[in-house]
Amino acid sequence: MKKALFIVLVFIKVCANTTTPLSTLQQQQIKTEQKINDYTSKKLKYDWINPITASYTYTKNGQFDTTSSSQILKINLNQPIFKSGGIYFAIKYSNANREFLKLATSLKEKNLISKLYEVLLNLKKIDLQIKKQSYMIDNANIDIFRKKEQFQSGLIDSSFLNSAILNATTLKHQFLNLQSTRFELIKNFENLSDQNYTTLIPPKFTLLDKEEFLKRSLDLKLAKSEIAKNRNLKNMMISSYFPTLSLFGNYSKNLNEDQRSFIKYGFSYGINISMPLFDINRGENIELRRLELLKSKLEFQDKQKQMKNFYESIQKKIEILQKRVNLAKEDEKLYDELLKSAQESYMIGQKSSYDVDSLRNSKNSSSIDIKIYEIDIELELLKLFMKVSDEI
Repeated sequence: MKKALFIVLVFIKVCANTTTPLSTLQQQQIKTEQKINDYTSKKLKYDWINPITASYTYTKNGQFDTTSSSQILKINLNQPIFKSGGIYFAIKYSNANREFLKLATSLKEKNLISKLYEVLLNLKKIDLQIKKQSYMIDNANIDIFRKKEQFQSGLIDSSFLNSAILNATTLKHQFLNLQSTRFELIKNFENLSDQNYTTLIPPKFTLLDKEEFLKRSLDLKLAKSEIAKNRNLKNMMISSYFPTLSLFGNYSKNLNEDQRSFIKYGFSYGINISMPLFDINRGENIELRRLELLKSKLEFQDKQKQMKNFYESIQKKIEILQKRVNLAKEDEKLYDELLKSAQESYMIGQKSSYDVDSLRNSKNSSSIDIKIYEIDIELELLKLFMKVSDEI
């Protein structure tokens, strides 16, 4: 297991450093979202800093035969410098929010990449299914030929021949449905990637250890960052009801050159301490934040349970699929023995070429079943891959 874990970790590390298979448009959307997240978080980090404002006032008065005008320039500052921990928690909240948005974007990108690989693997799978279906149609046509000979010889009635014809027709309709599904998958692939699906090699996934999976689970990291956000929001709310120390200052200047008797400029500065004395919603506001924090903690615990069950469910599905692989290998081995026997009998005239062809088609179908089940295992492992971060 340690060796398998090392393999998957190395693979994920390599994936993180290689070109993403996503289309240019998808990559641009992800990068733009990352930039939006960065600027949003940076804005939150300095939201507690108030702007320095400037104002210019021009006034013109007229009375009887005289007119006068004035021009005043003012600069004002009112900046909290201590909010009983509110500034500290505001900065912590911005950092927690940055981490939350980063994880959310990573999860979105991982989902897109996983969806791409899922479509790619399903395309590989459906190509195999189409090939298998052609073998089954060949066998159905052989069955029709045999039933037709038996019917013409009077050995069977028409119901057996009709049943064989209906079976062949059903298989042909299924073949057409598979081709239609294949076309839809190709279009879905083209929506996600600029590459050709025939040249893009899907990665080989290996089963992660459960503890490692839970440790690197993006869903759990996202839920944990939600707790950090809500904890700081609660602390910010509590601190808003405690004293705030602010620095204030203003400067004004008279811009009128012709009014010499007026004061040319003035300024004032100082500190201000404020604290809300009464807020009818104080208890409700604090309790609401406390409940939101509790809710995020409960959601994290629930997510832990979900991820644990999710892992175990995938693990069980893989075990069952591996058993299907083993059964298909047994069938392949059996058909191989029967085919060799039929070929020997055909050489001495005891079996017809149809017997040989039918067994060969059945053997080839079993070989394809093995590959299909192996792709199904890859699809299950992909579900785990999309849930974990790339950091080791």
